Amino acid sequence: MKTHFSKIVVAALWLIAATSQAGEVRERFEKTCPLTTGGSFTLENTNGSIQIVAWDRNEVKIVAQKVAHARRQEDAQKLLEATEIIVRQQGNAVEVSTRTPRSKDTGDSFWSWLWGGGNSGGVTVTYQVSLPRQISIQIQSVNGQIEAREVSGRIKLETTNGGIEVDEAQGSISAETTNGRIRIALAKVEGGATMDFETTNGSITAEFPSDFNASISARTTNGKVDCDFPLTTRGGWRRNELHGQIGEAGGRVNFRTTNGSIAILKRS
Repeated sequence: MKTHFSKIVVAALWLIAATSQAGEVRERFEKTCPLTTGGSFTLENTNGSIQIVAWDRNEVKIVAQKVAHARRQEDAQKLLEATEIIVRQQGNAVEVSTRTPRSKDTGDSFWSWLWGGGNSGGVTVTYQVSLPRQISIQIQSVNGQIEAREVSGRIKLETTNGGIEVDEAQGSISAETTNGRIRIALAKVEGGATMDFETTNGSITAEFPSDFNASISARTTNGKVDCDFPLTTRGGWRRNELHGQIGEAGGRVNFRTTNGSIAILKRS
């Protein structure tokens, strides 16, 4: 009897797995807005990765892919239609927000989930954004990785579940996540700027140019702190904590993680 029941459950789960992706629909979104040096760009998302790259045009191009999935095709289509990408422009500032429907929960038991209750589906929106250099950038997400390349200006990147990676940037950057690593490569640093790099579950790696000057504060709980630069320490240098000065007077950089190591590297 127990074996027969187990076979029924396994067969039901297999059937659900086989049909779980049947109800999936996609839609592409694209919009271009004028944006020049000195302007600002803001993007808010919930589920989906975000890629940012700089280019030599006085405009921002936003390309998004909306993907909705549910157990039935018609339910997925409704989720897709209820998902909005809102672009607002005021002067030399562009704001993008993502509005997704909340899944209705009709029960949380195993059987209600098995026969159609529970979470009815979900939506992800992935972004690829091309924008000018020397602008203020603020990106905020919940579930998804953030990547940026060759951007410059004052940049703030935040997510909860996902890593943050920045390559060949110039200016000042702050990056914060909870579950994910942070990797930053700065070709040029804004003098006197304060930068914060913080995660909970993940390592932090930051590369700075050889002429980098800043006050450094780095601390981890389960990991170690390494630094390529010569520095004057304040309060000593322990395995998991470092406070000191690199070079002459400059800005300030704070590194914080709980489960992961911190590496402060000199660009070759």
